[in-house]
Amino acid sequence: MYTVENTVPAIVADFGSHTSKIGYAGEDIPHNIFPSRLGVKETNGKKDYICGGGLDTRRDGLEVVSPFDQDGLIQNWNDMEKLIDYSVTNVETEDFAFMLAEPCYNPKHLREKMCELLFEKYQSPAVYLGRSAVLSAFANNRTTAVVLDCGACSTTAVPVFEGSLVKNKTLRTMTGGEQLNAKFKEQITEKGIEIKPEYSVKKTRVDEPVEEEEEEEETGSNDEEASTRKYEITDLSFPGTTDSYKRYRQTALLEQSKEALCKVNDMPSVEPVLQPTEKYELPDGTLIEMGLERQKVPEALFSELLLSPVSNDSGVLKQSGLPPSMSKGLPGMIRDVIQSCDSQMHKDMYVGICLTGGTSNFDGLYERLTRELLVLHSKVRVIAAAGRAERRYCAWTGGSILATFTEFQKWWLSKAEYEENGSGFVHTKCQ
Repeated sequence: MYTVENTVPAIVADFGSHTSKIGYAGEDIPHNIFPSRLGVKETNGKKDYICGGGLDTRRDGLEVVSPFDQDGLIQNWNDMEKLIDYSVTNVETEDFAFMLAEPCYNPKHLREKMCELLFEKYQSPAVYLGRSAVLSAFANNRTTAVVLDCGACSTTAVPVFEGSLVKNKTLRTMTGGEQLNAKFKEQITEKGIEIKPEYSVKKTRVDEPVEEEEEEEETGSNDEEASTRKYEITDLSFPGTTDSYKRYRQTALLEQSKEALCKVNDMPSVEPVLQPTEKYELPDGTLIEMGLERQKVPEALFSELLLSPVSNDSGVLKQSGLPPSMSKGLPGMIRDVIQSCDSQMHKDMYVGICLTGGTSNFDGLYERLTRELLVLHSKVRVIAAAGRAERRYCAWTGGSILATFTEFQKWWLSKAEYEENGSGFVHTKCQ
C-alpha cells in the first residue's frame, strides 16, 4: 500500500450505478472493480448476498438487485451496506479514512446518511465526500474545467471553477449507456438475433482439424481450420433462474457486443461509404455482423438531447427551478454549460473539457467531439485518458491523488467533528 508522510491512510471508493471502484489513496488504479449489483438468495427466511465475481455463477432463485435508483442515487441502504461490506472485506476500516466520490447532484440527506454509516458502522476516523466531477478534473490535472461524464444512466456536463462546482449550472440528459443498450438491442433484434447468456447454452465441437503430414503445413493450416470448425449448440434449461438474473447476464453480453461493434461517425459531413463488416460472436455461435449501421447507436449522442438543469443541493431535477431545454448533442451541451457560467471562466473551460465515463469509449467519439466543438469556438481542448479503463475510473483516480496531498488533510471531516457537530457538518467540510 502506498503511503505519504503526514497524510491519513485512506480508502478511495467510487460506487457508480454501473460499476464500483475501490482502492487505496496514492495507488494508480483501483485494486477492486466490480458490478454495482447484488445477488440475493433467500433460504428458509434467511437472505444470502453475493457480490463481484460470485454473480457469474448461476444459482436457482438468485435475484439481482441494485442499491441505486434510475438517477444513480442510493435508494436501498441495506443493499448499499452489503456492497460496502464486500468492498472492504479483510480491511480494518477503523484504520482508514474514506474518500468517496459522489454524483454532483447528490442531495444533502443522502450525504448525511453516508457519513453516519461510515462513522457509526465502519468506525472510520475521517471521511470526505468528493464531487465526482471535481475529482475527475483533478485526475486530468485541471482545477477549472467542464467535465463531460458519459455514464450508465445519464450524461452530465458539470462546470468546475478553481476546484469547486459552479453551483446549479450542471446540465444532464438521460441519454447514457443504458439507453444506448436499448437502441442496440432493437438493432440486433431486427436482425432476428436473440441474446442468450453463457449459462443457457452448451457448445460442443463436432469436428477436428485434420493433421498434416508435414509440421510446417500443419502450422499453416490450423489457424484457417480453427476459424471454420463446427460446433453443436445445445440449449440448456434452468427453470429456477430468475428473470432478474437472466436480464443481468443478457445485459452484460449486450454491452460487450455494443462496445466491440459500435463506433461514432467522426466525419458526418462526408458522404458515407461502405465499410468492412465487423463481426462479434455470441456464446451460442451466432454472429452479429455490422457495416455502416455500426454508427447508428452512438449517433444519439450527437442528435438533439433533452437537457435538464440540475440542483446541486436537492438531487431532484425538477427543483432546479429552470425548465428543460434542447441541445444539439454533446458539443451543444458543453457550449450551453459554458455559456451559462460567468464570461471570465469561458476561456479556461473551453481548453479544459474532460471526457470521462464508460460510454465515452466509443471509437471516434473523442475526434468527433473535438471537431464539432472547434466549429463552436476557436480554441478548444478535449482531455481524455488514453486507456479505455482509465476513463471509467477517472473520478476514483482524482480521489486517489487528492487524498495524498498534505495541504488537503485539513479538509477531512474527522470523527471528532462529526460527534461534535453532527452529520450536517459534512456540507461545510465537503463542498
